[in-house]
Amino acid sequence: MERKQQQDRVPWWSLERSAGLSLLAGGLLLGISTAMHPPAANPWSGLEAIHIIHEGTFYWQIDHSLMLLAVLLWFSGLSAGETYAGAGPTARLAARFFAAALTIWVIILAMEMTILPTAVHYIGLDREPAAQGILIGIYAFGIMVGDFAMALAWIGVSLTALALFKEKNSFPRWLSTAGIWAGIWGVAGIIAALLLPDYSLPIYLVSAGPPYVWTLLFGWRMMRSGKSDV
Repeated sequence: MERKQQQDRVPWWSLERSAGLSLLAGGLLLGISTAMHPPAANPWSGLEAIHIIHEGTFYWQIDHSLMLLAVLLWFSGLSAGETYAGAGPTARLAARFFAAALTIWVIILAMEMTILPTAVHYIGLDREPAAQGILIGIYAFGIMVGDFAMALAWIGVSLTALALFKEKNSFPRWLSTAGIWAGIWGVAGIIAALLLPDYSLPIYLVSAGPPYVWTLLFGWRMMRSGKSDV
């Protein structure tokens, strides 16, 4: 009864609950926009992407606009989770990793919504090696920098889970332990995908799932109970 009364005193608009709502909304939108995105994870598959953008620029822009909104909400929620995770040194470090990842993602998506479609529009399907090299290079840059940004995000997940393990006794130990290993698994998957680009898509499907799902569970915990857990 006492714990129930304590939860009732936590306002709906508290930072923790707002962060949880932002994280969940952004995470779900990120899943949708990723499913909409053309299945091209190999940084050297730029020619495929050129055809996709050339044939469906409007769809490309809609998908990346949705993804931009998704990462803004998702990373903002993860970053604000610092308070829920105890606001200690580990949680603060995690928040900085999330902020860095968000900054990189905004730059990438802005590039993919402006420079890449413009270059495809003017160069088109030109078969000249120099023209193709420019487009492939731009595309490879976006994919690889995106990989680095997600590596920062997964490191942030591990750090957040570690902070919860050390400082949040009411947070389930099994869930914080799972978060630590899920983040490590995600980083390992990015390294494997960069080393084996031809298999990058299945590698990402296997490695990104656990840390992504963990962030949704983390957001649900924050939104459900704010500062006080039940």
